[in-house]
This record gives sequence, C-alpha cells and structure tokens, in this order.
Amino acid sequence: MSQELVDQAMDAHRLAHVIMEGKFGPAMAEAIPHLRASADCWGRALRSKQKGDVVVELGQLHEKLGQTQDAITAYEEAIVVYRETNDRGAIARAGASAGRALQAANQHELALGWLDRSLAVLRELSDMPHEATTLAAIAASHLALGRPADALARYREALPLLTRMSKRVEIAQSYEAMAICSTRLGDHAGAAQLYDQAFVAKQALGDMKGAARTLARSADAERHRGAHATAMQLYERCLQIHQLRGDQALIAQTIGNMGSVHALAGDQGKALESYERCRDLSEAAGERVAVAQAWYNIGCVRVEKNELDAAAEAFDRAATIAEASEGRSLTERALAAAAELHRRRGDHERWAGILGRQAALLEAGGDAAILVQVLDELAEHHRGRQEWDTVAELQRRALVACAKLGSAAELARRRAALGGTDARIGDHAAAVENFLQAVTLWDVAGDTVELARTLRHLGASELQLGASADALSHYLRALSLNESLSDKAGIALALIGVGNAHAQLGNKSEAKAALDRAAVLKEELGDHRGTETIRKASAML
Repeated sequence: MSQELVDQAMDAHRLAHVIMEGKFGPAMAEAIPHLRASADCWGRALRSKQKGDVVVELGQLHEKLGQTQDAITAYEEAIVVYRETNDRGAIARAGASAGRALQAANQHELALGWLDRSLAVLRELSDMPHEATTLAAIAASHLALGRPADALARYREALPLLTRMSKRVEIAQSYEAMAICSTRLGDHAGAAQLYDQAFVAKQALGDMKGAARTLARSADAERHRGAHATAMQLYERCLQIHQLRGDQALIAQTIGNMGSVHALAGDQGKALESYERCRDLSEAAGERVAVAQAWYNIGCVRVEKNELDAAAEAFDRAATIAEASEGRSLTERALAAAAELHRRRGDHERWAGILGRQAALLEAGGDAAILVQVLDELAEHHRGRQEWDTVAELQRRALVACAKLGSAAELARRRAALGGTDARIGDHAAAVENFLQAVTLWDVAGDTVELARTLRHLGASELQLGASADALSHYLRALSLNESLSDKAGIALALIGVGNAHAQLGNKSEAKAALDRAAVLKEELGDHRGTETIRKASAML
C-alpha cells in the first residue's frame, strides 16, 4: 500500500510539473490540485519530508499566481509537516518563504517576525545562501516600514556573504537598495557612491538596461534634492545608453526627466522643448500614457509662462489620452489642473464640465474625500444658477460618497441640506424622508441646535403634504429644544409652525395662542415686519 501511495504521489507531482512547464499565467493554476494530491499521498505514505517539499512548491505556485494568502497558508502547513522530521533547516527556509509572501501582501511587521526567526536558525546551521537572502528580505521590510537605518544595517550584513558566494546579481541589487537607504537618511554623498557601485556591478553583468535604470534612480535622487547639474549629467549618461540600445520609450522618458530638471531650474524654454520631444518620441513608440504625461508637463510649463489658453489645451489633451489609456492617477491630476485653470480664467462652463468628468472618474473608484469636494463645488456652481434639480442630484451623489468617511454630524448636515433642496423644488415627500434621517443622525451626534432647526424644516414639509399631526409633533419637539436653549428666534419659528399645524387641524384657539406668543417674541427681537405678519395671520383665525 505504501509503495502504491508513493507511486501516486510521484505521478501527481510529474503531472503538476508538466502543466507548470507548459502553461503560462493563470492557466498554471491547473497544477494546484495535482500538487495537493501529491502532498496528500506523501503524507498518507508517512513521508513527511517529501510532503513538506511539495507543499512548499504549492506555496511557490500560489505566489506566482498572486494568491498571497494561499501561499502563506501553504508555507505554514509545510512548517508543521517539517516539524515531524525535526528538520530545522527546512523549517527555517519555509518560514523565510512565508515572510516573503507576507511582504508581498504588504504585511511587513508580520513578515519580520517570520524572517527574524528563520534568520536565527539559518545562522546556527551556517546556511550562508539562505542567510544572505533572508537578510536582504529583512532589510526590504525595514525599508518599506520607513526604517532606512535598520534596512541599511541588514544590507551591510548581507553584502559580505553575497560577495563570498559571488552572487553578482544580488550584490548589484544590494548596492542600489543601500543607496536608497542612504538617500532617505540624508547621506547623499554615500548614496551617490553606492549608486555608482551598483552601476558598475550591472555593467559587469552586461545588464546595460539595468545599469541605465540605476543611473536614472541616482539622477532622480539628485533632482529631488535640488542638485540640478548633477542630475542632468546622470540623465545624459542614461540617454547615451538608451540611444546605443535603441530603446525609444526609455529615450523619451529620459528626455522628459531632463525637462523636469530644466523646469525646476527655472528654464521653462528648455523644459518645454524637452517635454515636446518626449511627447513626440512617446507617440512614435506607442506609449500613450507617456504621451499624456508629456502633455500634462507641457501644460504646467505653459502655466508658468502665463500661456493659459495653451495650458488649458494641454491639460485637456492629457486628461483625454490618459483616460483612454486607463491611466487613472494621471487623468485625475490632469482634470484637476484643467479645472483649476478654467476657474482662474473665469470660464465657468468649461470648469464645471471638467469637474463633472472628474466626479465621474472618482465615482468609478477614486478618493472619496476628493470626490465629495468636487461634487460640493459643482453643487455650489449650480446653486448660483438656481438649477435646483441638478443641485439635488449632486447632493445625493456627495451623500453616497460621504457615507464612506463622514461622521454622524456630517451625514446629518448633508441629509438636512438635501432635504432643503428637495423642499425648494417642491418634492416634499423626498424632503420629509431626508429630514427624518437627518433628525436621527442629529440625535446620534448630540447637536441640539441643528436638531431643532431640522425638526422645524421637517414640520414645514409635512404641512405641505397635509401631514398636520406629524408636523405638530415635530414642531412641538423643536419648541421644547429651543426653549431648553433659550433661543428666542428658534422658539418664535417653532411657535409659528405649531400655530400653522393647529390651524390645519382646525384647532383655532390653540393656533391663535401659539401665533400670539410668536408675535410677542418677534417684537422683542425687533422684527417688526414679522410681528405684523404673524398678527394678521392670527387675526384671520
């Protein structure tokens, strides 16, 4: 029976590898059930090491497929299996794999727990290759967590091990990672030296594309710290490599970066020339997102040169191309820039049109806070034009977005505002629904002043619908709240509502009493016109 299980395990394992070698991308998932079958057969045959090895392979396949949580689960299972054999090295290696899978899931603190434990064992066992890779993984998590000093220390530990093993690719990668750490620590001279070492190491490997990328990262670091001349020299070296390789897309990108250096240095003419070259080369290379970025940069330069019409056209083109190319972040930035420019130019129609596009894009999956801001601006624009139906629609959309991030008070304010707009356009049924929800939210928020105000608005809409008893109840509650606040103006308004509700119900004496009290308060407040209006209404009862 045991040999039969071994044969089944080996057959399933071979089949899994045939699939993995013959398939690409998501299709490789077809191997998962066969690896699982192989592992199960090894387990039933009491071959724990073989089972653990296959489960590790299963974890690696899940990682390739981007199934991070499944990968972590597989590695944890492998660790449990290896413990049956007391294979500390295998346990440590599986733990390191689990740590790297957690890194891919951006769970770096958890990853460090696995990696640190694995490192301790690997050092005890003098497993130099895995010790070096684990040190590099630990460094990467520290860097991701914003701890560049800790990351740099770990890379420095890994580098001698990698050197002893002649791991030239990993050495080059470590130099570059150390340069990033040094930059974040403010050691720009040290970073420049490390970038240069990484460049030389990649050159020695014959990886000229990688070497150029290292130069570009070094140039970016110099640009960000304001060392424009040094940055330009590094970009020029990049450009020479890309030209030798004939890589048109990277030639365009580098020229665009050189344009950014010119812009930061204040030479807008050279910046514009570089951006236009970048645009044309990117267009020829079919790099549509790069074309959109170039148009965006051109727009920024045109703004600096006070060429606002040309800037508006550039931003519009950037947004249109980026949107068609599914470059969401760039589309949002271009639309925001275009909107601000049209606002500055006083072109409110185009400004509103751009904001509408921006809102639609954000609703499809953008920043909810920015979406609310955009919708509020649009609502204010249409409010100024007294386009109340449009205002109500925009308020409803903002309310949906705000529900993801707003407090009870903010949601109450927006519900009440929407109710007010509904009332203004005569949709009192919708107004009542929104006011009722606002009342509930104001209760939660504990804002008595706004609660009383909303109750009065609610009562007014209920009167319009003929729901006199409901209106009276809400006006009386508002009256009680206003009295507790000693708010004379609020008391007067609530009394007017109470009087109107009683009048609708046919309670003339109660209506008259409420209106007379309101008139006295209005007079005390110096509102003589209001006093006269109320007394006339009272006299007609």
